[in-house]
Amino acid sequence: LSFVDGVPLSLVRGELLLGGTGVGVMAADDRRRDEQVFGLDLKGDLLLGLWIEAAYHLTDERSDYFRGVVGADYSFNVAERLTLSAQYYYDSSGGTGIDDYNYAAFASGKRSFLARQYASLVSVLSFNELTSLSVSAILNLQDLSSLTSVGVSRYFFENLEVSGRAFLATGPEQGEYNPNEEPITTFELYLDWRF
Repeated sequence: LSFVDGVPLSLVRGELLLGGTGVGVMAADDRRRDEQVFGLDLKGDLLLGLWIEAAYHLTDERSDYFRGVVGADYSFNVAERLTLSAQYYYDSSGGTGIDDYNYAAFASGKRSFLARQYASLVSVLSFNELTSLSVSAILNLQDLSSLTSVGVSRYFFENLEVSGRAFLATGPEQGEYNPNEEPITTFELYLDWRF
């Protein structure tokens, strides 16, 4: 039980290991969003790392919805390690196209994504314990816009990480990641100092 800005959030979660598969169940009463959430996740290994996550959201406005994720990853012995992962995301409350997106909920932090379906690919190449290169792409399957990123991270000392990333947002038409129908490029530099 926690209180954020005086509003309660209650959460219960249980986990169990069955053979090589982890099973988790959870229930939450989130008064900040006026909803209750019931979830299940399964994680395990069969040649690949596999995971399935599902959550059903009961809302006070009677607009209940379902969210689900299915993913897989695999690591190779390249440099120190190369990890590739793929994931499919579904949200029944998401929009079916740009005219159906809930931008107000997105801007207020109530939504992480705007559409119903996404696919993502991520690759991380670790050269050593200090330096890694990542390439990732997320595709909005409703409007076919995408966000691709390339990044380099380097640790200095034990508590300082410096990361640089470039992002390219594109799509065949106006979409979530390219609202003006033109490719968008951004560059970011992060300093993460833990103390």
